[in-house]
Amino acid sequence: PELSKKRQRELTLAEKVRVLEMLEGTKMSQLEVARRVGVSQPAISRLIRKKASILEEWQRNSNPERKRRRVGKDAHVDAALLHWFEMAKAQNSSITGEMLMAKARALADALNVEFTPTSGWLSRWKNRNNICVQRIHGENMATSPPPTGDWIQTTLLSVLQDFRPEDIFNCDEAAMFYRAVPVGSLFFKARDRLTLLLCCNMTGIEKAKLLVVGKSQNPRSFRGVPSSSMPISYISATGALMTAPVFIEWLKDFDREMRRQSRNVALLLDECSAHPSKVQLRNVKLVFLPSNATSLVQPLNHGIIQNFKALYRRRIIQKISNVLDENVAASTSVMGRTISLLDVVHMMSRAWEEVKQVTIEYCFHKTIFSQQPKVLGQMALEKVTPPDGMTKEEFDLYVDHDSGITCVGESADVEICSAPKGSTEWEDTAEEEDVLHLPRLEETVRACATIERVLQMTGADPETLRKFYDVEDYVERALALSLNT
Repeated sequence: PELSKKRQRELTLAEKVRVLEMLEGTKMSQLEVARRVGVSQPAISRLIRKKASILEEWQRNSNPERKRRRVGKDAHVDAALLHWFEMAKAQNSSITGEMLMAKARALADALNVEFTPTSGWLSRWKNRNNICVQRIHGENMATSPPPTGDWIQTTLLSVLQDFRPEDIFNCDEAAMFYRAVPVGSLFFKARDRLTLLLCCNMTGIEKAKLLVVGKSQNPRSFRGVPSSSMPISYISATGALMTAPVFIEWLKDFDREMRRQSRNVALLLDECSAHPSKVQLRNVKLVFLPSNATSLVQPLNHGIIQNFKALYRRRIIQKISNVLDENVAASTSVMGRTISLLDVVHMMSRAWEEVKQVTIEYCFHKTIFSQQPKVLGQMALEKVTPPDGMTKEEFDLYVDHDSGITCVGESADVEICSAPKGSTEWEDTAEEEDVLHLPRLEETVRACATIERVLQMTGADPETLRKFYDVEDYVERALALSLNT
């Protein structure tokens, strides 16, 4: 008689994680583990190959009893609602079943899909995504305790162990009042703000080009400047805030660059409405830090961003000091208004370059790899010397005066459903700054002669002079070419 083929047992997500723990925590062979859980040895091999995705799914609180992912009949609405729920959850918003039903209808309209959510559909959707909606009352709104060192050791490091230190990156946003300058013991807080996205790897050797989010689609000071010569990437958004479409565009560019380099990397980032988890990437693995642990385990938040701001603000004070007479406090605020956005992005780029490798390494080891005290003891966070005329306390207050400013904006339903590429129709709020014109040839020649005289009279070394002569030759050729076109 023909033998009936025995059906292979399927493991739940919790059982898969347990299998991985058995393989790592003991010296059991794959065959022995397979016998214990009642599956074949090839099935165990497949689990090992999928280890990263299994741990990521477990980390993101997927249904532990789920065996296979089932898709609802309105998959696009399902996915969009899950995206919205994750954004709301990241901001600690309380959500009810009625709110989910209403949002599902709104998202269906945005997707132009005929869909009527029912209580049965909502129950199945919550079960598929392991979501429990509870009614929360006033004082009982307690947030989860921050993860302990055990969470870092067992969950985060288990995901990162497959990556080399140079392939572990961290990104985070920072909001800045970029024209703010000190006026006595106060600050001239110009309302001109930018949101920056900073990204670097664990070794501190690689720092991605800064992404600067501003209000204006076409800043006046950028006109006539080729984008290829810009030291940063610039994009506009309402309120100069980071949103999901802006972040997705940057993330896909980052993924393409890693693919070009044939590298697979991990990117640590926090959970927020601007950081969607459902993005198709080939060479970048997103590792989300729980919202209640960001202040504990995010390297950029532990000194890197603060160091960058200090270097930038020291530069802006030096720039103003070079053109102002001493003790003219009233003119300082006026000078702050005259700094163009083009000046700012160049100073920001220089400041980002000046953040030292040891500072970045220290912040990664202080947070994620703090269980290596000997290594941490050999590192130090670079201290930025305050500018002349400012005490350390005054400078620290100036550097941190815009810390905590919101840098993430809400996405509309249409943005949740689809993240468009390319230019977006943002509000065009032009910065109040003059259009910069190309200097005339005679002005440029005089300026170069002045710089050359300064270098010679201050004893510049031959290598510095050689670099200046190369710059001088380039400027003359570029101007001559512009006159002939």
